Amino acid sequence: MKVMCADTQDYGAPMGEFAGGRAEAIKRSVDSTLKLANKRDDVCKVTATPKGQTESGGREIEVEVNCEFPCEVPFAAQLMCSGSATSKHVTFEKKQTTVAMGCDMKDGQ
Repeated sequence: MKVMCADTQDYGAPMGEFAGGRAEAIKRSVDSTLKLANKRDDVCKVTATPKGQTESGGREIEVEVNCEFPCEVPFAAQLMCSGSATSKHVTFEKKQTTVAMGCDMKDGQ
């Protein structure tokens, strides 16, 4: 939330926009938690999309986490995973809309 609302000069992307240095900072902040589920870097993706403003002036942001976990335990793969025999996987997808507090002021003011 703090990164989404930080000054444009700090991240090179407009306030509330998930891009450039701002997107990289958010990804770095959640990587350690996502690595608890899998050690590979390409398994999970995190995105944030501005959705508009609240009545109080805050910014609504939809955050999405999408993970494709490879099934590496053969017996579990037969029961819990989908895909072909050579590329079994489990898909985890979650979206949530939240309000980025502090984004109610103009950038840099």
